[in-house]
Order: sequence, then structure tokens, then C-alpha cells
Amino acid sequence: MLGLRSRVISIEQAAVLLGAERLRSLAMTCSLLTFEGNALPHEALSSFWRHNFLAALLAEELAVHQDYFEKEQAYLAGLLHDIGRLPQYMLAIEEQAKNRTVPSKWADKLAVEQDYFGTNHCVLGGRMAKSWNFMPSFIDVLENHHDPAKARHDPVLVDTVGSIERFLFTKPTASLTTDGHSDKTTGEAVTADSLTYEGFHLLNDPTIVEMLNAEYERLLPLLQVGLPGLTEADD
Repeated sequence: MLGLRSRVISIEQAAVLLGAERLRSLAMTCSLLTFEGNALPHEALSSFWRHNFLAALLAEELAVHQDYFEKEQAYLAGLLHDIGRLPQYMLAIEEQAKNRTVPSKWADKLAVEQDYFGTNHCVLGGRMAKSWNFMPSFIDVLENHHDPAKARHDPVLVDTVGSIERFLFTKPTASLTTDGHSDKTTGEAVTADSLTYEGFHLLNDPTIVEMLNAEYERLLPLLQVGLPGLTEADD
């Protein structure tokens, strides 16, 4: 991922090249990849984290592009932004095991989530972040990444992560289905309005969209190779 021309042959060398911030981010990533790993099928969990890990990398890149002062926060916020969806998927799987009907393609449709679960993943994510004593800017991202205009603590960070989420809606990444299995989309929108960028002004800049498309094409093959191994790893 760093595009080095020579091999890294020791942990010490890798640590120096990555730096303290990247090491902290990777440690958080590996820890989160095992979060509730036994509650969801491996394929489903892998697709969920593929989306979030890709969002983290792109959010960091967009933060750098904007000269945002905390690129590591952008990475972690992207990694965590959809954490509120995990409890929903667990409940959906339990309901299907009882032969109860679960709405199709409810993920990231806040109105459908609200109607079925009585809440949505943004509210759940915010509650989880508060219970874990996350900083206010992260709570802001988890609660408001679908509507950056509602940001209260760090509008730039919320806008950055929200824009990446909207950008990825149009891309052929794997996403969880209601039965906990991976759904390989072909680039069609995850939500009905996902092809519009209303409320996400960063995506109205052709330079930013071009940069994100280039990064997406570069990173996706790396994630498809590397992420399954991480999510399959035992403690």
C-alpha cells in the first residue's frame, strides 16, 4: 500500500516506515475486525469491514486533500462510521432464524430501519460511541454522516466521512444482506437517492471525485486480497 520499491524485512523497519499514527490506526483496525466476530457469518462480517476499511482509507485521503489537521481521526471515523449496523444485522439474522419476515435491502435506508427496528444505525452508532466514551467528534460522525448539515462538533470531519459514504454507494463493493450474506453489487445505488450528491458539496468538485475514483481502483484489489485473512484470524 505504501508503494515501496524494496522489501521490508523486519518489524522494526516496518514500524519506522509506518510511523506511530499509522501503527495506532492499524492496531485499532485489527481490533475492530474481531468485534462480534462470532455473531455473524464470516462472509457477512468480511463484507461489512471491507466497506468500513475502504471508507477509512478514502476518508484519510480526502482529509489530506483538504488539509484537515487530523488525518488519523478521519481514518478512524471512517472505520467506525457504520458500527451501528452490526446490532441490526445480528437482530435480522435472529429474526430470519425464527422464520420472521425482514425487509429486503434495508441497510442504509434510515426510514426503513426506523420502521422495522424502531431506530436507525446512526442513532445506534451514536449510543455505542457514547457508551464507549468516544470523543465528541466521533460521536458526531456516527450520528450525522448521512446528514452532515446536522454536525455539531466537527462539521469538516462529518462532511468528509459522509461524502465518502455517499461516494461508495455508487461503487461495486460487497455489502451485507438481511440474511447475513455478502451481496456483490454491480455498481447500482444502495439507496434510491444515492446517485445524487445533494448535501455533500465535496462531491460536486470534479477534482475530488477523480481523486477518489483513482484511490478506489487502487485500493479495492488490495482489500479483496488482504482483508479476508484478517477477519478469519483466530485470537
